[in-house]
Amino acid sequence: MAQSIVSWVLIILAITLLACSSSTPTPEVTPTPVGTPTPIPPPTPTYTSIPPPTPVEFDFQGRGDSVVGTFNLVEGIALVLPSHSGSGNFIISIVGEGGDEVLTVNEIGRYTGVRGHAVRPANIIGLTAGSHRMEVSADGSWTISVVQKFPSGAQSLPLSVSGNGNDVVTWLKLDEGQPVMSANHTGSGNFIVELIEASGDAAVLMVNEIGGYQGEHLIKVDPNSFGFDPVPGIYAIIIQADGDWELRLAE
Repeated sequence: MAQSIVSWVLIILAITLLACSSSTPTPEVTPTPVGTPTPIPPPTPTYTSIPPPTPVEFDFQGRGDSVVGTFNLVEGIALVLPSHSGSGNFIISIVGEGGDEVLTVNEIGRYTGVRGHAVRPANIIGLTAGSHRMEVSADGSWTISVVQKFPSGAQSLPLSVSGNGNDVVTWLKLDEGQPVMSANHTGSGNFIVELIEASGDAAVLMVNEIGGYQGEHLIKVDPNSFGFDPVPGIYAIIIQADGDWELRLAE
């Protein structure tokens, strides 16, 4: 009997070992690698070309001493185009509501010319953006136009211009560098040449002489000039003269 029990135990063990040896092991599952996400480039910015502001013009006419306006000036450059048919003093002052005042014309007798002035929101010297009137002293008939133009392009160097009397040349593009300006004047009064940036920054004085003049000046165009010299940009050339003049600018 004991031998039978042992035989059965051996048979059961053999069956168990056979079952264990024939079982298929569970394969290891290798995780599928997740690919690195492709970065999405930022959208390319689009730029819309902003056209320059529409030119504005204010026209006045009268006779003798008068006060005219109001008219509104915006940031930039204001051109004053007056004419006078009298024989006495012809004086024009532009006066802002904030107290800024510019003497734009001070002549005697018949006169026709162009004057230019910087206009900024908080100018110390020049006109402040906002409402203005003009005070006119005259002994004859007069007309005055106040015009603001804004550059859509500009003349690069070299530049050669000539004229007579007070005038404004628009527009000149100055790049960083040291161009040379040669100037000639045949009159007997003031001969003044200034550069005013189209944005209305304060004028940079280039020539300030009296009478006949011939000479050259180095224009130091420097982005770090801090107001002492012109910075790269677009400019108007303001000329005060009482005779023929000529300007040449070249690298």
